Amino acid sequence: MARFGIIVDKIDDYIHFKVQGRFPGREGLLEPDLIKHACKEHNCNKVLLDVTELDFNPNVKDLIDFKKYINKLNREKKVKMALLRSPSGFDKLVKIFEKKKVEYFKTFTDKNEALDWL
Repeated sequence: MARFGIIVDKIDDYIHFKVQGRFPGREGLLEPDLIKHACKEHNCNKVLLDVTELDFNPNVKDLIDFKKYINKLNREKKVKMALLRSPSGFDKLVKIFEKKKVEYFKTFTDKNEALDWL
């Protein structure tokens, strides 16, 4: 598996975050302000977070922390985020977000569906 990395690109009307490689630990997933700063820099509030090539099996605490992070992003910057995952990846995260439907975050296994939703 490749080294951990995050590639950020502005494409059309959204920002694409490609997260790939072996997850190095809790601190490495996303810098707290990385998405917020990218949205501000590109004057864009739509984000495609692509974790299809991320080697990571999150525990419940990781997922709850991620949910808090997404909620905070929406409160501060009105960010709408589509999480693109492998069909078997991040199942626990899907369940956490399905309990309380939110209009600003959704998970997908198909990139075209994710982009249509954004």
